[in-house]
Amino acid sequence: MTGRILEYNSKEQVGTISAENGKRYTFLIEEWKGKLQPIVGTNVDFAVNNEIINDVYPIENDKITAKKIVGIANSKIKCNF
Repeated sequence: MTGRILEYNSKEQVGTISAENGKRYTFLIEEWKGKLQPIVGTNVDFAVNNEIINDVYPIENDKITAKKIVGIANSKIKCNF
């Protein structure tokens, strides 16, 4: 199934996905298969078994995600002159 990350709490390591079927699912960081932390707005592919999410993969060719990663990195750069 596919969907999009609506929210992710890095402290609690839990997030919410809005799926193509209109449902929302909660996922734990243990199910995340990406190289970087989950980012809100990332399109994902995942499995659902008895309403439990397994194996959440970011969709690699997601240009929006790439722009968000760059934006987040740029926003965390601070220059102290």
